Amino acid sequence: MKNTMGKLFQKQETETKGLTQFQAVMGALAGTIGMGNISGTAAAIAIGGPGAVFWMWVFAFFAMTIKCAEVTLAVHYREVSPDGEIHGGPMYYMKTGLNSKFLEKAFSVGLFFNAILMASVMQIHTVVESTQASYGWNPYIVAGVMVLFVFLSCIGGLKSVGKVCGSLVPVMAILWLLTSVVVIVGNITNLPHAFALIFGNAFTGSSATGGFVGSTIALVIKQGAARATGSNDAGLGLAPCVHATADVDHPFKQGLWGVTEVFIDTVVVCTATALICILPEGNWSSGATGVALTLQGLKSVLPGGAADLICNVCVAAFCLSTTVVFYVYFENASKDLFGKKSFKYLRWLFFLMPLVFAGYSGVNDLYNGFANIATGLCLYPNLIAIVLLSKPFFGLMKDFEGERRYDTAKVDQSKNFIKTAGQKVR
Repeated sequence: MKNTMGKLFQKQETETKGLTQFQAVMGALAGTIGMGNISGTAAAIAIGGPGAVFWMWVFAFFAMTIKCAEVTLAVHYREVSPDGEIHGGPMYYMKTGLNSKFLEKAFSVGLFFNAILMASVMQIHTVVESTQASYGWNPYIVAGVMVLFVFLSCIGGLKSVGKVCGSLVPVMAILWLLTSVVVIVGNITNLPHAFALIFGNAFTGSSATGGFVGSTIALVIKQGAARATGSNDAGLGLAPCVHATADVDHPFKQGLWGVTEVFIDTVVVCTATALICILPEGNWSSGATGVALTLQGLKSVLPGGAADLICNVCVAAFCLSTTVVFYVYFENASKDLFGKKSFKYLRWLFFLMPLVFAGYSGVNDLYNGFANIATGLCLYPNLIAIVLLSKPFFGLMKDFEGERRYDTAKVDQSKNFIKTAGQKVR
C-alpha cells in the first residue's frame, strides 16, 4: 500500500519515451476493466449463482501473486531500442530469460489474435449491440465513431495512450462505483442477505429458483475462477506489455502495482457489479444474464432512462479504454511476429476489423469459437515461463525488500539496459 496507493497522487514525470508508474497502471487497468467487469460478472452469477463471487475473490487473491511475478519479470527483461522506445512483455522474458523461441512465438500468436478478437472486434461490437438495443442507433455509425476515437488515441504512440488511459480510467471507475453505491443504499436492507448468499452458496451451490436453473458446487467454483481470470487477465501476460514501459527504479516496485491492479479490477469493480445484480430482491435469479441482468439491478433504484444512460456510458468507456490499450498489445505482437517495418501496414487491420463486423450478428459465435484458443496460446506459455523464471523473480523481490540498489542505467541512456541490469539476481 505504501508503494502503490500511498503514492498515487504524487507528481510523476518521465523524460524517457516510457510512461509514468501511474500511467502504466492506468493503461493496464484500461485493458482489464472492460466488459468482463459488467457482463462477465453478471454472467457468472446468472450461471453459477451468488457463490461464484466468493470464488472470484479467492482466485483474485492468488492472481495477485501471478500478476506481480509477470509484471516484475517484464520490467526486468525489457529492452530499449536505439531510438529510446521501451518494449517489454512475456515475449521478451521468454526470449532473453529462457532463450525459448517456441514459447515466445506461441505467445505472440495468441496475443495477436486476442488483440483483434477480444478488443478490436468484440469490445466495439458490444457497444454497437448495447446502443442498438437501447436507442436503435445505426451499428456502422457507432462503430465508426468508436474506431475514430481509438485511432486518435493511439496514433500519437505510447505517450498518447498513457494520457488517454490516465484520464479515462479513473473517471469511468469512479462513475461505476458511485452508481453501485446508489444501488446499495437503495437496497441497504438486503445487504446482509446478499453476503449470506455469496458465502453460503459458495460451498453448497444454488437451488433452482425463478428463472435460475440451479448450480452445483463445481459449477460455482468454475464460474468464479473463469470470470476472475477473464476479468483481471492474470497469467495471460497482457498487462505486463504496458507495465514494462513504466519509468521505475526497481522491477518489483512495478510488480506491486500489478497486485493493486488485480485488487481494483476484481475485488473492487467486480464486487460493485455483483452487488448491483444480487441486492435487488429476485433479480439475480430472474433468468436474465450479462448486461441485461446488470441493467435490471440498476433499474431497481434508478429511473429507466437514467439506468440506460449510465449503463451505456460505462459500457462505452470500459470498451473504449480496453480497445485503446490493446492496440499496444497488438503492436508488440505484430512487431515480434512480422518485424517493425510491417507494422505500419498491419496496424490498419486493428482499425478496420470492427467496421467489417459492425453489422454481423454472429460476432459472439465467432468470438466464442476462437477466444479460448487465443487465450490458451497466451496463458500456457506465459505460466510455463513464470515458473521457469521463478528464481530471478524471487531474487528481485529479496533485492527490493533488502533495499539494495537495482543496478541499472536510465532506460533512455542505454540500449543495452537488459544486458547490464540486475546481474546479481539472475
